[in-house]
Amino acid sequence: MIAVIGEAMTFVMHQFVAHAKKGFKWTFVGAFDEGRNRAMMMKGWCPFTMRILQENMCTAGYASTCKPYVRQGAGLSTHDSCSSDGCIVNTIDTSNYSNRHIDNSCQCTHSRPSLEGVVSKLDNWQIPVVSFHCGSSASNTSDLSCVSALDTPFVAISHVWADGLGSTTEHGLPMCQVQRLEILVRQLRVNGGAFWIDALCIPERNESRKRAIGLMGQTYKNAAAVLVIDSGIRTCSVSAPLEEKLLRVLTSGWMQRVWTLQEALLAKKLAFEFSDGLLTIDELLPQGRDTLDFLKVTLVIEIMRLLKRQEYGQLGESFGLGDVARSLRWRTTSRLSDETLAISSLLDVDAYELAGLPANERMKALLLRVGKVASNIIFLSGPKIDSPGFQWAPATFMVRGARAELNTTRKDAICTPAGLISKYAYIAFKQTTFEAKERWCLRENSAGPKFSVDDSEREDSSGSRIAKDYTCSALLFDGSLPKPHQMQGAVAVLAPASCCDSEAGRETRMECVYIRRVLVTWLVEDEVKRHAGLTTLDIQSSGTLEFCIS
Repeated sequence: MIAVIGEAMTFVMHQFVAHAKKGFKWTFVGAFDEGRNRAMMMKGWCPFTMRILQENMCTAGYASTCKPYVRQGAGLSTHDSCSSDGCIVNTIDTSNYSNRHIDNSCQCTHSRPSLEGVVSKLDNWQIPVVSFHCGSSASNTSDLSCVSALDTPFVAISHVWADGLGSTTEHGLPMCQVQRLEILVRQLRVNGGAFWIDALCIPERNESRKRAIGLMGQTYKNAAAVLVIDSGIRTCSVSAPLEEKLLRVLTSGWMQRVWTLQEALLAKKLAFEFSDGLLTIDELLPQGRDTLDFLKVTLVIEIMRLLKRQEYGQLGESFGLGDVARSLRWRTTSRLSDETLAISSLLDVDAYELAGLPANERMKALLLRVGKVASNIIFLSGPKIDSPGFQWAPATFMVRGARAELNTTRKDAICTPAGLISKYAYIAFKQTTFEAKERWCLRENSAGPKFSVDDSEREDSSGSRIAKDYTCSALLFDGSLPKPHQMQGAVAVLAPASCCDSEAGRETRMECVYIRRVLVTWLVEDEVKRHAGLTTLDIQSSGTLEFCIS
């Protein structure tokens, strides 16, 4: 309760005090609230969703009073097998997947558009959309017609495969589901009732599939509306209290998947299916006095990020890598190689080109196409790309509980095939090899500042934690060196000996090799005594330089 009060007071301060400083975060309290966490688990909450909710104490407190929705999927009816790193129930196995009918007793046949019609549209780089003909024959191919989206207004359907609507053009969807989709689409009053859904408009054929992925961003940009269908959101009524509706959207499987991010961000009009009607995202935003309701505001923060396109559209800009990375932190995918394909259109990168590359080359290609990124990208935690010139680069942005976030406004680093080029504050010292997890120290002189250096956890390209000795000769910092009583993240690099030369010209770009992340602390006098027995190196030079990090 004290944590909730603290959060509320910080919120009020930002409402009424211009340029208020960033408030203290109380979220650490949630990790110690074992009683509430145990009660939420007993109610059926997923540990992964609980971890997301604990980003805010007020949100977590409200959620603990509500019963969660548990999707019936993957043979699981509870979240007992889930962990704080991911939800098993929302993750599907494509090799053992089957569609669901609206009613378990339904045995209707599958309906699908003409495969040739869909493929021909994609061959001409056109978006295929379908429309359903009520009262047509029972044939599973004649109920749906396929036309080009060039001259046809349409609704794009956004969903998660765990709800049973996943498929390909060749297999189609149960007739009952197609009829339900057609009824929902017509509620959005789009002329003709045409719609696009991956299950009907993306074939299995490799080249056609790559083209459909390449057109994905354009599909959601050009749609008259994007309709979100999620079984968890559908359990809530449009007349329910606003906080309940927001909680159902925030904790839905749809909000946790990678592919649905671009589907929401690119939408001109985003609508959600509830149990008894549709609501647009604008209708879910707090209005009037609700804007001063701390609970409603905290629940809507992540949902409001889905309106970023409107902000960028007014500025004539594309999305920044920092914004996209921030939204990926709590999202998952069944195939890690899909991450770059799912976000490429947000960054003006050709998804078709990426789809044609080996999976392990896609992130590197994406970063090269983006070109300019925030220089603090090297300080992000998580697995790195195992490739020359890119050992600094994240293999994924889907990292839980990251200590650092990619800056959303800076583009002060250039990604090149040879490495990342940018300026950093640095400390250089004699090249030394340290044992894994060894704590060591740096000192400027007998009277100058002294720093302790702790080896931070490192992960290899597969995400596994590794512990091994490392060799480095400099530390790079984001902005400035640590100040007294301050702990700061840094990156250990292997730099040339000239970097240690205080008399060397400072216009030269220094080439160095990324080694690992470390934590650096400025030691005050009483702390220096406690670290007397540690390996201590003299600082040979420091300042700010332009580096090329490979």
